[in-house]
Amino acid sequence: MDPLANKYPMLTPYQFASNRPIDGIDLDGLEWSKAKNGNMVFKAVIVNDSRERKNLYSVRYEMEKQYKAMFGKGYEIQVRVIYDDSKLQVAKDEALVKITNPEEFDKLTTGGDAPLGGRVIRISSNKIDYNGRAFVGTDENGIIYENSIYAEEIGHTGRLEHPFELIEKRGNELQMQGVNLGNFMSYPQKDIKNYPPQNGNVISAEDAIDLQIEWSRNPSPASEGQKAAVKQNYEKGTLNQGEIKWQDMFL
Repeated sequence: MDPLANKYPMLTPYQFASNRPIDGIDLDGLEWSKAKNGNMVFKAVIVNDSRERKNLYSVRYEMEKQYKAMFGKGYEIQVRVIYDDSKLQVAKDEALVKITNPEEFDKLTTGGDAPLGGRVIRISSNKIDYNGRAFVGTDENGIIYENSIYAEEIGHTGRLEHPFELIEKRGNELQMQGVNLGNFMSYPQKDIKNYPPQNGNVISAEDAIDLQIEWSRNPSPASEGQKAAVKQNYEKGTLNQGEIKWQDMFL
């Protein structure tokens, strides 16, 4: 039986993939799922809801590259690209990744967001270039790219939190196992303040800026604790939460 069947009473049990057998993939009814080989699988569809033109195939490449680099062995990703608004349908086994206008966020400085365990990821159009690479500024070495923006938001859908949040509320020890400064889920400005002094030395303001740039360019991958937490959350049934609303689906 489809594990999400009770969430879609409007669909007859005799249909397949929401009556979309060509482009709808309905393997198990879950955005986060577990493959037969035991790997965790994240599935999504990408759309551009912003005023700016973006190469969505390049965006997909960046997303897949970051996901594989941050989650590594035991994790797979499947992403579709939709350009034609009239064909925008999100299968019930997919999350929705939207590139949207910056004013849609509470702060113009926000790069993206996703609810913990949810199904909708938003990326601000002014934080990525035409080819989907996220940037945070420039220095003497050129553009400072942020190489974890997509992986971080996918992490939130797996109920991974920013390390500083876990430290502040002293929660979820499993997620914190093996997490260090510069982790891909880090919020550099706040994590620096919350982590204890390194080697007994307080991090200076100048060093903090250098560290933030380094973490943007070379984030640390998911720790074994974080990867185990995503799997645990899946087993507990706390992922794939919430419905994708019509206003989320249609541009």
